[in-house]
Amino acid sequence: MNDKEAIKELVAEGVPYEMIGDTAYFWQGVDARSHKKGCEPEALTLVKIDERVFAYIGLEKQGGFFIYEITDPHKVRMVDYQNDIDYSALPSASGDLAPESMVSFQQEGKHYLAIANEMSSSVAIYALQSDGKAQKLVSLVIGAFDSGAAEIIAYDSFSKQLFVTNGETRSVTILNVSEVSSPVQSGNIDFSEHGDSVQSVAVKNGLVAIAVE
Repeated sequence: MNDKEAIKELVAEGVPYEMIGDTAYFWQGVDARSHKKGCEPEALTLVKIDERVFAYIGLEKQGGFFIYEITDPHKVRMVDYQNDIDYSALPSASGDLAPESMVSFQQEGKHYLAIANEMSSSVAIYALQSDGKAQKLVSLVIGAFDSGAAEIIAYDSFSKQLFVTNGETRSVTILNVSEVSSPVQSGNIDFSEHGDSVQSVAVKNGLVAIAVE
């Protein structure tokens, strides 16, 4: 299955933009979509809800994310494209921008999706429905705009916490999501003295691994 053309067509038709030469601009003077990489699918996670399997695909340059049902790989279908960016506002006040990574998790029998948005330095959390569609619960800004304060995200079911690499402070920001709709920053792992940048993070049963460059 290759749905490249369908993604390109839906994105071009569904989001307002102005062509200046060969470049698409969503805000005057700000290149919000790379002419070389298009909408740039960047983030990906798979979720099994009951007996159905869904793929969530974040578009870094375009913003928003696609939802596909892939229960039968030979009969893949698009479920939804979700994008709540406010194109009438300045980029710094327009919402969640540049989804870099995402992770799905389950608490008390309910499914959730958490997205780290690199440009807006925000973490957005969605509740997932049985049909795969997503409902935004909250978006939490954890750093300065366009500082890369929210890049790679991981979830630990043992502690009910999200771990987010923070390029602004060369650290890993920890968010307590025991109350999913009200995340609280519960800690920080400082790696600023151990490398130039924090590249990735993984966690399981309270054990955290961090890749540092």
